[in-house]
Amino acid sequence: MTKHNETEPTGAGKSSFGLIDIAKFFSELDLQKGVTFLDVACGWGLYSLAASDIVGKEGQVYAVDLW
Repeated sequence: MTKHNETEPTGAGKSSFGLIDIAKFFSELDLQKGVTFLDVACGWGLYSLAASDIVGKEGQVYAVDLW
């Protein structure tokens, strides 16, 4: 459900994407080429896009959100 005169749905929150060190985040996940990455509640998909660069064409990225 979208808020009146706004583009984001009710309940849409802010992304943490710009607040953390993405390289360290993915390093801790041990994300590598060829793996499958699942981004649940992906929002705009910024983590999914970053993950796709790491997993490459050999891997897969699935991104799911409510809106």
